[in-house]
Amino acid sequence: MEIAKCLRCEKLFNQVRLPVCPECEKVEDREIFEVQRYLRDNPNSSLEEVSDALHIYLEDISRWIEEARLHVEVTSNAALKCAMCGRAITTGRICGLCQDRIFSEGGSASPPEKEKKDRTSQSTGSFRDRVGDSGSVRKYRRS
Repeated sequence: MEIAKCLRCEKLFNQVRLPVCPECEKVEDREIFEVQRYLRDNPNSSLEEVSDALHIYLEDISRWIEEARLHVEVTSNAALKCAMCGRAITTGRICGLCQDRIFSEGGSASPPEKEKKDRTSQSTGSFRDRVGDSGSVRKYRRS
């Protein structure tokens, strides 16, 4: 166990798995449920629209997706891409194929040469860039 500062309330706590304290984790669980319900009722909504409608920080929604606590529906213009190969994913940071390749190669996280060449033309921006963050919801951002 490690002492950490909660991302939400900045209180010190014993971090077991999540970057938020147990009290904030309960709040986040309720917010995740709200996001899931909103996405179920409004299936073609962007993450920015969800953030605006529910008054939840876009960074929190993005973090929940990366932590695999929130799954989003992939549409034809998939907002989430594998960090290694660029394939459409519904949660996390890398797709199942890349995860399998990492485990079969003994932990090597580098993509094959062909995929490296294909990705050189793509921008290597942050997660927020990959989800199409247009900057329209600044009021719901911490930074």
